Amino acid sequence: MKPQLRRTASSHPGVRGGYSISKRPLTVVLILLLSACSHHPSSSSPASPSAPSSSLLDQLNALQKSGGLPTLDISASVAGTDANQNGIRDDIDALIAARPDSAGQKAALSQYAKALQTTLLIDTTQASADSAAAVEIGRSIACIWSVYDPATAYQMSKDLQKYTVNTLPRIKAYDRFNFSMSGSVLTAPTGVVCG
Repeated sequence: MKPQLRRTASSHPGVRGGYSISKRPLTVVLILLLSACSHHPSSSSPASPSAPSSSLLDQLNALQKSGGLPTLDISASVAGTDANQNGIRDDIDALIAARPDSAGQKAALSQYAKALQTTLLIDTTQASADSAAAVEIGRSIACIWSVYDPATAYQMSKDLQKYTVNTLPRIKAYDRFNFSMSGSVLTAPTGVVCG
């Protein structure tokens, strides 16, 4: 069955008509493709990549216990646990404390972690709060770049963001913040950026 092209007129003034494909043959092709994709693997086929094997899970757990991978809060809560109420999730606090960095470098990382956490919890309907959070993100990134060499500063800020925004609810909250700031213009921080 060959898709049928037909000339169409546009319903928009000033726009010329085009061609469309008849939907009937396309529907048949889509149904065939979907039925082909619904193949269920037999018991003799290897495990699917979406279901990691127990040995892979054991390896991940071993890496976390050895310190090769950070142990992160993956709860459904956007805020996570912040027992000392310093504005930084406890798992992120522990990661920063465990680093062999100087006190100034750890303070810069903590400043950025707190700014990131604020973006997750902010009421994005309040434009002034959004702007204040964005300014603090800028200041904290500038602080990191002032205490690390460029390559390390880039990696540290990237990793800290990845560790903080590590679950679907947190990703959605961070996306809401970024969407609320879309189109905003902010100036680069000047003066004292750390602290």
